[in-house]
Amino acid sequence: MNQFTEKEPYILSPDLKYLREKFDELRRHKKEFNTANCMMITGESESGKSELAKRYLKIYPTFQDQTGTKQPVLHLEIKMANTVKDVLVSLLVGINDPQMENGARNASELFTRFVRLSKVIELELIILDEVQVIIERRSEKVISGIGDLFKDLIKETGIPIVFMGMPWTRYLIDSKSL
Repeated sequence: MNQFTEKEPYILSPDLKYLREKFDELRRHKKEFNTANCMMITGESESGKSELAKRYLKIYPTFQDQTGTKQPVLHLEIKMANTVKDVLVSLLVGINDPQMENGARNASELFTRFVRLSKVIELELIILDEVQVIIERRSEKVISGIGDLFKDLIKETGIPIVFMGMPWTRYLIDSKSL
């Protein structure tokens, strides 16, 4: 009988263990102090960033309780980010919004819906993976707008965000938005 439940073993190096503990610390600060400290993890392709996020999500999966669905952690791989609205739709899909973008006339309404639903599902941490997609082939205006969206989400929800991507994605954080 194989001792691993996964197809391949996963070795939690001291660096990855440290990052997982930092994720816990971000969530704990959200719950105990209602503060939203954020973090950026950069590394080359295949360095373990996405796998770390997937493994963390397995520790804190979505579950049902007597009041409904709870989702303590959202791990979202950014696939399309041409506009603020695209990012908001992706976030809503990530938390299984039953209405998705239906009925919303603009990004402001999508933002309000995400803020409201994040409270209902008791979201404690957002892990955004592949954030370089936000920057690739985007204008300064688009990057700034999406940066402002993240700043507003953090301010409005108090939910910490972990940004993960290629080393040059630091540009998103270095933009004047965050």
